Amino acid sequence: MAKSKRRQPKSEESGGAGAEALVAAARVAPGNKAEADRVWWLASKYGLGHGVEVDEEKSMRYCLKAAQLGVKDAQYNVGISCRQNNDPVEAARWFLAASNQGHAGAQNNLGLQYWKGNGVPQDVEEAARLFRLAADTGDVNAQYNLGVCLKKGDGMEQDSAAAARWFEKASAQGDGRALNELGRLYFYGDGVQQHCGAARHLLELAAEKGNAVALLNLGEMYENGIGVEKDVARAKQYYRRAGEQDEELASGKTAEERMNEYLDEIKHTCASCKTVGDGLKVCTRCKGPRYCGLACQKEDWPVHKRVCQRPVPPANDAMSADSNDAQF
Repeated sequence: MAKSKRRQPKSEESGGAGAEALVAAARVAPGNKAEADRVWWLASKYGLGHGVEVDEEKSMRYCLKAAQLGVKDAQYNVGISCRQNNDPVEAARWFLAASNQGHAGAQNNLGLQYWKGNGVPQDVEEAARLFRLAADTGDVNAQYNLGVCLKKGDGMEQDSAAAARWFEKASAQGDGRALNELGRLYFYGDGVQQHCGAARHLLELAAEKGNAVALLNLGEMYENGIGVEKDVARAKQYYRRAGEQDEELASGKTAEERMNEYLDEIKHTCASCKTVGDGLKVCTRCKGPRYCGLACQKEDWPVHKRVCQRPVPPANDAMSADSNDAQF
């Protein structure tokens, strides 16, 4: 899920103060405010190079001391450093300290740890509660994560309409992941009125933000002619762009190879049970999803029937770029 924004000092880049020092500082001691502010200022000074050379090690030492004195931003940064040093238990303690002081980034990160069961017992209800606390303050990552919880029914009652509202809030802040999720909701008519033009518009906005999943979704729309005029050449362009942004390319694969792998994968994966194999049956109406057999097709029909249609001309109801409905 979402990754929190950096705070000063640059503890995310420094790699932290070392596991031993962090473990020794497990408890946060209430400190004198003036002293805490002075130490935090020094951490920022050395972290950002204000009047001195950047010294990340010294910055992190001051950051740790400020965290012990109760500075919530410092506690958050120490939590990030602990996580990067593969100490999720200690990270959770510092995130909790900052969360108790209302730090939205810490609430979101602690929520992620509860959601994954990383350093704390897995508790999706607590994760959802923390996401909501941070989302209510406007934290874009938490708004996205809360939308995912509502969409999936993780830690709270499943509610696609509420998920759409949180995706809209995050989209309004320019979050590409949320634009993609909101586009998918409009595509399937899940929690919102089905609107393929709106779906395409939102996915295009997400693609402009560099969201590779949105590019794949657009590729599928054009490959299968659902909500748009079928255009295999354009679909391949979207798949190629997605491949160019896919982290797997770091292994040396070209965009063309990644695109071909993806096309081959979706043609050999059951849309219902996700089984991978040969000889799958394609939907005879829209020529889109593949299925193991009739049982899987029937199971997927309540969802697929919302978009199953013969290829249609381009929709004329795409939302404008400045529409208030397009966001997340």
